[in-house]
Amino acid sequence: MSELPKAFLDEISEILGDPNEIRAFVDSFERQRVYGLRYNPLKCDKEAFLADMPFSLTAVPWTDTGFYYSSDETPGKHPFHEAGAYYIQEPSAMSVADHLDAKTGDIICDLCAAPGGKSTQLATKMAGRGLLVANEIVPSRAKILSQNIERMGIRNAVVTNEPPERMRQIFPAFFDKILVDAPCSGEGMFRKNDEAITQWSEQNVQICAQRQRFILDQAKEMLKPGGSLLYSTCTFNRKEDEEVIAQFIKDNPTFHIEKLTPVCGQSEGLLAGTLRLWPHKLGGEGHFVAKLVKEHGPDVGMMSTAKDNVRGDVKKAYDAFAEAFFDKKPEGIYQAFGDHLSILPQLCPSLSGIKVVRAGLCLGTFKKNRFEPDHALALAIRKEDVQNYVEIKDGAKFIRGESLSVADDVISRKGTQDGWCVVAMGNYPIGIGKIVGNTVKNHYPKGLRIG
Repeated sequence: MSELPKAFLDEISEILGDPNEIRAFVDSFERQRVYGLRYNPLKCDKEAFLADMPFSLTAVPWTDTGFYYSSDETPGKHPFHEAGAYYIQEPSAMSVADHLDAKTGDIICDLCAAPGGKSTQLATKMAGRGLLVANEIVPSRAKILSQNIERMGIRNAVVTNEPPERMRQIFPAFFDKILVDAPCSGEGMFRKNDEAITQWSEQNVQICAQRQRFILDQAKEMLKPGGSLLYSTCTFNRKEDEEVIAQFIKDNPTFHIEKLTPVCGQSEGLLAGTLRLWPHKLGGEGHFVAKLVKEHGPDVGMMSTAKDNVRGDVKKAYDAFAEAFFDKKPEGIYQAFGDHLSILPQLCPSLSGIKVVRAGLCLGTFKKNRFEPDHALALAIRKEDVQNYVEIKDGAKFIRGESLSVADDVISRKGTQDGWCVVAMGNYPIGIGKIVGNTVKNHYPKGLRIG
């Protein structure tokens, strides 16, 4: 690990004050970091998840879906990861999204959403109902965000690729709740990422603080009166944490801080009601969290909602597919994007003029008067939703793109007919197959195949 910058240590010393605590903080960087994953309630319940997992898991105390795993295990390489059974996430980062108190039916924006850890956590609280707009300004990161939204089986999200000032124009006073997990100097990731140390500078801290204030100024206009705005960073310094929030409250008297209560080794921040997570006090890295409530302001009202726009021949082909495929058909607003058919959540506004990377759930593609289901569809449904599925022995074999034998590779099967099926490993659908006689033809996307 690189040597910690002197200016950084001076700032930490001023914040902590107590020499013993300063020493404990510095010593924490010599300890091995912890590893975590967050299970996905959209796929199955916790009891079934724990019964399925081949890893040694210990509960993260501040969230009901988080677990530590051993550093010698590699859950990111297991087929269950590709099935969206869990999300690999630093344990302290799991503390943030819960404070927004997402509920079914909410309209929520994650304004700086990539790579998607906090967005997917919010989505599990929403349980497929309401609308989640997950935005990322950097196109390459927006693509990764979209892939994680798909892998976790999230139906009610729209992934956008817009700058915050453009989002402000598109969505005035539209959201019930907004998360700003702000780009920061990353001091809380020093133990996890040595490059974060070498790239750190006091100048970059100032640049980050200026950017954070700008993003908050955009976010405040997107929030409904009475709505909540959660601000977080993975850094320690006051300039990006308490000072940003204090200045925001001073400039925006219609907002107040809603008190967050520390639990399980967490600490109150230097600004009353805010929260800090310190690596020498708990099993995780550094984080700062503040929750702001907008007391009043102009209520712009709802935007125009999206409308079905599907051609008759596409709808006919999809309906024929759906009749043979589903026991429980997905509901929502049907939207065609070229030959691709998606289903948007009922609360989704018109997406005209917005840079959209992913809109709702991609159902499949219209090809030569027939409908072919998309990989995303398999990841967003449960086995009981379909008429035809096979549970297989070896998920890794399927992810490699190999065809399967019904006689040799299939453990159990629902349905007896040939045709499209969901391929599952245990409780987790991992892709689409097509049964032809004794063979399950593999339709796992070539770009996602491993091995």
